[in-house]
Amino acid sequence: MAAGVVKLAKPDGHTLFVGATEMFAINPTLFRTFSYSPLKDFRPVAALAGTPMLLVVPKDSPAHSLRELVQLGKTKQGGLSYASRGPGSIGHMLGQIMGSKAGVQSVHVPYKGSAPALQDLMANRVDMMFDVALSSGPLIAGGKLKPIAVAAPQRMPGMDKVPTLAEAGLAGADAGVWFGVMAPAGTPDAAVNALNDAVVKALAQPDVVQRLADWGMRTMPMTAPQFTTFVRGEIDRWTPLVKESGAVVE
Repeated sequence: MAAGVVKLAKPDGHTLFVGATEMFAINPTLFRTFSYSPLKDFRPVAALAGTPMLLVVPKDSPAHSLRELVQLGKTKQGGLSYASRGPGSIGHMLGQIMGSKAGVQSVHVPYKGSAPALQDLMANRVDMMFDVALSSGPLIAGGKLKPIAVAAPQRMPGMDKVPTLAEAGLAGADAGVWFGVMAPAGTPDAAVNALNDAVVKALAQPDVVQRLADWGMRTMPMTAPQFTTFVRGEIDRWTPLVKESGAVVE
């Protein structure tokens, strides 16, 4: 695993790792044995970008809103089936959170990646899925999927008519994928600060902002201490959710 290699690298600021939500906030709890501790073995350097999850359903789904989807789940035998890219993924966690908060029976259907999950969703083999805009956005634009809500505090640019989960009546279920630069633990402040300055300047470039926006992502400029606080908060938030899900990977 790349993270394991970087963990053992010389902490001089020349060997870095791009971490993400699942790698640093979910997997350490999901895996029965894990090769690193996010904040003991690594030093957060700079946040890069993030994207919220979209709740999507097949184009022919009778549900056109979260309220209608919840009602469908309460009347359909067996409740709602929801796809995810795998056990313990953000999509898995959000599906469980939604079912719990909405009082709807839900059945998790894990896949090996988003592509096969989206294929079965479009074929009406499952009822819904939480997915990132990068993969589901083109399918929404092509009329192959319907967006029900976005798991974020604000609506997404380019999808202004899609409400947030809170606006749709489901508060406390916001979640997304984030990416950030990590260095081995023990990397000096001078190196971390220099790297952070470089990343923040790059994230301010209009072409970088636009390219990320085209992928449904937003920049996340932060200082290194702010990013450390952010990562710690994500770990604290996701750890109990993963445990409650009962998902375990050997």
